Amino acid sequence: MSVRDPEEEQTLIARARSGDAQAFQGLVEIYEQQVFRAAFLVLHDADEARDVAQETFMRGYKAMSRFKDEQPFRPWILKIAVNQALTTLRQIQRRRERRVKTSVAEVDYTIDEALIDRERAASLIAALNQMKEKERIVIYLKYFMDLSEKELSHYLGCAQGTVKSRLHRALAKLRKVVVDDYPQLLEEQK
Repeated sequence: MSVRDPEEEQTLIARARSGDAQAFQGLVEIYEQQVFRAAFLVLHDADEARDVAQETFMRGYKAMSRFKDEQPFRPWILKIAVNQALTTLRQIQRRRERRVKTSVAEVDYTIDEALIDRERAASLIAALNQMKEKERIVIYLKYFMDLSEKELSHYLGCAQGTVKSRLHRALAKLRKVVVDDYPQLLEEQK
């Protein structure tokens, strides 16, 4: 059930809101890959992202009675996923800070390796990690998760014009970081 049929999705949402676990499972099947990917973009760890995806759907199921009919489901469930991933990331960082650092492990990024080689992916992630959390998230959701401006406006709880402004500022900041610290990303595109 990976293809989104708006009428079928609305039926599943209505049934899930009334407590139908099977209907919610249908929504899980539609959005499980997107939720995993959103979590992975924040965490850069497949195992942690799977855990976050599972927690996202558990939280989503518990919160279905509060889901508003006029609200699109995709930004709603992705907001739960990103918030859970950010909470998990903070927990991971606190655990790391408590550990004694004996060696620096090299992180293996695997973001769309078919499209971006490892070195470029690592540089892109490093550039994004230099940005503020809110800037990163809006870029992840727009360009990695392909949310429309309308969906982003629901996710962020602001007008579409504000979404455009935030995207513009986030991309300008990313451009500056790339130009200053990762110019090889620009050279390889020429």
